[in-house]
Amino acid sequence: MRATLASLAAIAAVTLLGGCSTDPDSEETSASTGTPTAEEETATEETAFSLEEADAEDIDRALAALVEEVGEEPAQITELNISDSTVGIYAVDPSAPDELNAWEYRNGSVGPSSPVDYGGDTEALSQNLFSTADVSASAIESALAEAPEAGEIEDGGIDGLTMVWMGPDLGVVMQISVSGERESGLVRFEPDGTFIEVL
Repeated sequence: MRATLASLAAIAAVTLLGGCSTDPDSEETSASTGTPTAEEETATEETAFSLEEADAEDIDRALAALVEEVGEEPAQITELNISDSTVGIYAVDPSAPDELNAWEYRNGSVGPSSPVDYGGDTEALSQNLFSTADVSASAIESALAEAPEAGEIEDGGIDGLTMVWMGPDLGVVMQISVSGERESGLVRFEPDGTFIEVL
């Protein structure tokens, strides 16, 4: 019954709007169908992040968008994560230095932040911070390309990258997870892309 009433209402609307075409073959607009236009789809494809295809420009674009949302440049972060289709950071709120928030860049845009429970130890938080100014997109690109060979993992593929402060001895380290059919490992690099070790 509800479907019948909806159909009658639609017919009545078309009848009243005499200037509108009732040709069933006429083109529907993206607004009427709720689907994105070709231009919108192209724009999304161009800005969507893919770890497999990412270069320095893609990483820079994602990081710039994240920093803009944090509201401070450079942002103070405890972690940078790059996965198959996202770039994420844990960043201190510049207006509330004792609060840590997670931000994620996906499909060309940054989603809402979510709070991170770090235990409330503000001293430990400050010790683990590093600046986004110290993140080199070109070094990340180079490390991602080098990791499978450096890790000596046969047919190795990149699963993701994490950049964190590892203490006073190591400082900030890039850890790239590489896995093959029979083995896997964590390949470590310095922030400038210099190889350190395989775990």
